Amino acid sequence: WKSRFQATTLHMAGDGFKPAARTCHGSPMASVDGSPTSSTRGQFGELKVWLGLIKLDDKFPSQMALQDLLYSANSPSGSAEDADVIAIFLTDLCIDTCRVDAVRHVLKKALRRPEDYIVNEDDDELVVKYIPAQLVQVCDDKVRYVSMSVAVHKRNAARCDPESAFDSIGCFPLPGRLLCKSPRKNLHSPTFKAILAQDVWLKRGDTTISLLLLGANLDTDCKAKLAQLEALQRFLNHRTHLQDPSKSIFVPILWGDFNNRLVAFDALQPHVHRKPSGKYELLESGVELLTGMMSDPCRRAELLQRDSLVYRGKDFAGQTFLTPKCDIKLLDLFDLHMARLGNPEVGALPVPMPSYKRSPLEVMMSKALGCQMRLEEVVCQRQVLVPAVMPDFADLGDAYFGWQEAGVGNQEGKFLQRVIRVEDIADDNEDRKNYYLQCGWPDGVGVHKSCAALCTWDLLSYETVDSIFAFDHLPFRCTLRFEFAPDMPNDGNT
Repeated sequence: WKSRFQATTLHMAGDGFKPAARTCHGSPMASVDGSPTSSTRGQFGELKVWLGLIKLDDKFPSQMALQDLLYSANSPSGSAEDADVIAIFLTDLCIDTCRVDAVRHVLKKALRRPEDYIVNEDDDELVVKYIPAQLVQVCDDKVRYVSMSVAVHKRNAARCDPESAFDSIGCFPLPGRLLCKSPRKNLHSPTFKAILAQDVWLKRGDTTISLLLLGANLDTDCKAKLAQLEALQRFLNHRTHLQDPSKSIFVPILWGDFNNRLVAFDALQPHVHRKPSGKYELLESGVELLTGMMSDPCRRAELLQRDSLVYRGKDFAGQTFLTPKCDIKLLDLFDLHMARLGNPEVGALPVPMPSYKRSPLEVMMSKALGCQMRLEEVVCQRQVLVPAVMPDFADLGDAYFGWQEAGVGNQEGKFLQRVIRVEDIADDNEDRKNYYLQCGWPDGVGVHKSCAALCTWDLLSYETVDSIFAFDHLPFRCTLRFEFAPDMPNDGNT
């Protein structure tokens, strides 16, 4: 605590998390005496940021799974190889006495060249040693954590003392912290839906970038999700007000589970059945229509346009879809990945297979074995050595619409992925209902729109990983490339 206090004396006149008294020297772009050279002023150039997400559902994040997520031989653009910043966001992380040591330094142990990086897992002020996690909920015998492990390449790192070794404080001024908890179901205990924030300082020469990495786990309820985004807007307004633009450029990046869904769009009208209970369910013909769209890259891009963030047409009930206020708020705040995905035949970044709602591997294996089983860790497909129990996920009907719960008595269990979700939305004039599929791309990434004047960014990759199995979400990864203007601010310390 004392060393961090000495190194990061804060002042309110500039960046809210910027040191007032210290000079952090960049490496390897510093001069012999440690001061930035004039040739490096404002020449940050390109920045490659790799982001990953696994929704664990209490499963152990194995090193093999993390390495497969980080480094894909089949997708060079999706690899974290030589990235400037690498961050993995994990939800529903279980930390118990049996596995706590294995969870320490999960990112550092998974990196191919850990000696080239500084990780926030080494921060002395973490709640749990070497695990950058925050407790989000304690409910009965279940404890929920979220974690964000971040690595910064040393070419972007700052040092408080040019004679000392690199340390985590130079890149991570504060440990990660929870923001924007959902206000739903919080009368007696906090909800687990929240945003985890980690400040990251990057430095080349005398140019400083202040990244704010925001790992999102947004609520499924539209009103609660709107409250989270309004709280985030309030926080970002505060940070922007404190930020001194003459000293650094502030870049907030949001990624994770945005919990948007595909709308049950108008073409599904003849493929939806209303049950005696009043609930709606997809018919087999509807499954065939959707899987036909999923299987073709061009039609998959068409299906993405039925997402609640961008769809402006009619639903299967014949009413015009009413965009939820939470989705409008998200679009107002962030420049999102959606605009960069599309038909690969016209040069757009291809749309991957939906990340949700995927039939869990353990459910499909239980069905094949005839007994109930549960996987205790995240599993890679190459780990399953008995082909007879490995489900055929190439059958998209089974993969996305074949999960059937156990029936009661003579009644068949419902197909969980075929249920149409109905949500009441009240506006000023009338009560309205929106209809959603249990399917889509809820996992995304966005850059705060305040950055548009100071940098440009491209989405180099946006991928779901169908060879890694946690629960009903496919792991997700993306790569962003930033380019900064040559006249961007310097840190004012020279």
